Amino acid sequence: MSLPEVEGLSSSDVIESTMIPPMISLIFYGGYIVLYGICIHVIVKQRRTNYIINDIIITILFNVVTGGLVSIMVNCFLQAKCDLAQSPIHECQVLDHSELEGTMFTTQVTIVIANIITDGILIWRCYLIWNQKWSIIAPLIFICVANNGALSVGFFFVPSAIVVVSHTQITMEGIFFISFVMGGILTNVSLTLLIAGRIIYISHGIKNFSTSSAQKMYQTIISATLESGLLYPFILVLYGSVTISHHLSKDAQTERQLFVAAGVLYSVLLPVMGIASTLIIVRIMLGIAVEDKKSIRDTALVEIGEQSV
Repeated sequence: MSLPEVEGLSSSDVIESTMIPPMISLIFYGGYIVLYGICIHVIVKQRRTNYIINDIIITILFNVVTGGLVSIMVNCFLQAKCDLAQSPIHECQVLDHSELEGTMFTTQVTIVIANIITDGILIWRCYLIWNQKWSIIAPLIFICVANNGALSVGFFFVPSAIVVVSHTQITMEGIFFISFVMGGILTNVSLTLLIAGRIIYISHGIKNFSTSSAQKMYQTIISATLESGLLYPFILVLYGSVTISHHLSKDAQTERQLFVAAGVLYSVLLPVMGIASTLIIVRIMLGIAVEDKKSIRDTALVEIGEQSV
């Protein structure tokens, strides 16, 4: 297995490239912790259909995200030790390669598991909102299984596949992981558009009860955004774009900036997956998720009753 070499960096460069990404991911993780706590409270309090299953799924996802972020933190610390020693990784005497490989592999596994859970939640949401039409989600299920399955198998042949952003040329590992990112973008963007489009279509066919057209538009946008998991594919698209731009860049300064940007986006992928999935579960458990025209009417009638009290 070959690891990317790291050119000589100043102390400030090391801090910027290895410390800033995990620090920003901790901010996202803090928000995720709060949202997870709210979700568990809502699930236990509402006790809707399949609430135990939702509780198990959301708890597994939380533990996976937490484990992944811990491995990212350890990996960044090990990388920083080597960078501060001003030595290429494969020659670094202060670096335990087995520890580095272990944290990299752990991160890879957690990303795949979290991605599978997130895709599963989005596919199930899409299935329900499209009146349980298998013809709508079958192609996306195939792409999702093929994408995650290929990467999982690839881990045993290319353990460092996650290291896409290196200071050198594109490696086979990088190409392999970029392919996974592109597949993830295709799956998640398609699911997001299908869910958001369906919500907008359903909302458009409902007569106003008491809300103004502007307020109804805002409610539709909020529902479409939260229930389609828009945040995750948005970050995924940014990450893929920045990663490819980094490899195509010829300017050293621009390359370093893109390297840091890609590191930040990569480090927040896990908490963003958790946030997007948890928001969907919370809305379903609260009974405010858009399922069909009847669900919107019921929600509107509840709002009217609350306003008249």
